Amino acid sequence: MAGIEDVRANLSAATTQASEALYALKQAALTINEVQRVLDDTVASSARESAQHAISAFHQAFSQAEQAQELVISGRDSIDTYAAQL
Repeated sequence: MAGIEDVRANLSAATTQASEALYALKQAALTINEVQRVLDDTVASSARESAQHAISAFHQAFSQAEQAQELVISGRDSIDTYAAQL
């Protein structure tokens, strides 16, 4: 069984990894948002199904990227709370 210091070290590493994941998700969301903007400016008035599908897909991707960020923040906060209780 791992000692308390090992547990704390592992939790600290997990928090660091969660922060790195959060940064990557934020970068992905920014890029997806830029794609959305380009599509909105370029093909939003198109009646073609493929154009509308692309717009819809990127709006959904952006929303899910934001949701993923919220989940990572929540998980990271829970790790911190758990670690503080040790």
